[in-house]
Amino acid sequence: MSLAKYLRLSEEGKAYILKDSMEMLKKVDSILFDVDGVLIDTRESYDTAIVKTITILFQKILNIELLASSTYKTNIYLLRSTGGFNNDTDTAYVLSLWLFSGLPKSKQEVVRGLDAIADDVENPKEFLDIISQKVISRTGYLRQEFSPTPPPMEQVVSETIRRTGRQVLSVQDLEQTIKDFVEKNGELRLIETFSRILGQPGRYGESLLETVFCDLYYGPKNVLAIYGRGNYFDFGPGLYLNERINVQESTLNWLTGRLGSDRIGIVSGRDRLSTEIVLGSLMKYFNPNACVFLADEHRLIGEVVKKPSPYGILKAVTRISGATSPMYLGNSAEDFFMAQSVDKYGYKTLFGAVVGLAPNPIGSTEFFASLGADAILEAPDDLVKLWGVV
Repeated sequence: MSLAKYLRLSEEGKAYILKDSMEMLKKVDSILFDVDGVLIDTRESYDTAIVKTITILFQKILNIELLASSTYKTNIYLLRSTGGFNNDTDTAYVLSLWLFSGLPKSKQEVVRGLDAIADDVENPKEFLDIISQKVISRTGYLRQEFSPTPPPMEQVVSETIRRTGRQVLSVQDLEQTIKDFVEKNGELRLIETFSRILGQPGRYGESLLETVFCDLYYGPKNVLAIYGRGNYFDFGPGLYLNERINVQESTLNWLTGRLGSDRIGIVSGRDRLSTEIVLGSLMKYFNPNACVFLADEHRLIGEVVKKPSPYGILKAVTRISGATSPMYLGNSAEDFFMAQSVDKYGYKTLFGAVVGLAPNPIGSTEFFASLGADAILEAPDDLVKLWGVV
């Protein structure tokens, strides 16, 4: 689908509405927002946490200083476009394996046998310190600058789509493709060892990668409040402090007047605590019963809640009295697929893509047009323009 099927909302703006969706938009009776990249600008928090996590782990585990060109942020958004990477620790994990696959065998060799340490050491910081000392004894004290040369991430994604026959890809899907590449060009055991050292995402205090990421993003006070333990690493007060609000209060006030005071909610992959800290007084515009934070739900229920599962939207919309036609605003492929998956449960959910904070807004606009998003907005504030034309 192309932009020819869309109506531009104003001459000066970059917001569009799908012409075929204009009648359905008139029936929207509730609005649900994603947080990251929609209500909140997370480019200097989550995106930075991914890059810093990878940088720290390569320094400590491999004694390698990654050159800046090695971790392009565009690859973060490429993975998110596959529809299965709502959790940023998943993204950091796959990018770490991908970069490792691009190292020469002589660089990979330093991890041989080090995974056995995981059986004896439970504390993540102690584990990383022991790993680091052993690697230094093998490589010397001078850290080497290096730029891995893995296959282009576009190639990895396209090969995974071809192999699996699916558009929505999981961590395991991409991990298998990367390991297949390594098996053809080197020794599979070494990347499996590296993977075990990193640990699987989603296990704070157990997985090294998850623990480093969370201590970077949340800071010591919040990880203790969220997980009941930690911090293990002292990286400062938390990158979440770099976040900025991406919606005007006047927009939320206008929506409340149009739809009602209890008909605005949140469905986000992140946690409630950091969201409330950043949004502050703006939280009063959201129905607390219709705010679903999947990071918190995941710790209680498990994988079933993760996007693009319809879980979040279903839980939120059923808590808005009488709501039957929600609109969900997101910024990623999994957001689009999540909104689509709710239809079979009797809730026709329209999807509005927010593209203004993407690294390439024009490319994101074209991407969401190809998917057939009902609206494509530069920012959440464009909702006012949207209802001005329907």
